[in-house]
Amino acid sequence: MVKLILEQLVDEKTKQIREEEEIAIKSEKVIQEKNQEFRDSLTHAKPVQEALLTKGDLLNKYKHQLFVFYQPKDTVSDDFYWMAEVPALKIILAADYTGSRVRGALMSIMVSTLLNKIDNE
Repeated sequence: MVKLILEQLVDEKTKQIREEEEIAIKSEKVIQEKNQEFRDSLTHAKPVQEALLTKGDLLNKYKHQLFVFYQPKDTVSDDFYWMAEVPALKIILAADYTGSRVRGALMSIMVSTLLNKIDNE
């Protein structure tokens, strides 16, 4: 009788452990999928950020007087540079948005876009 009760307890615990293991495996798969989605979105955001940073004509015009070393630590960066030229004035800005890299990257895109709008107007 005691043996039967013990076997039943072992079976119940084994079943519980297997169910928890299945839940853990499913959770890990969800985390991996979300992580991949996040990485994919950062990969898609990188060219957008780089397009806003690059001012080929202006960089080429002053290539003998300056250089740009831009090497993000991660896929996107919270650092950015911006250049403009108006009559009798050349503006070069190097900035760092302190904070989360993703939020910083979004802020750098927004600020760069606003600066371009100001420059064009």
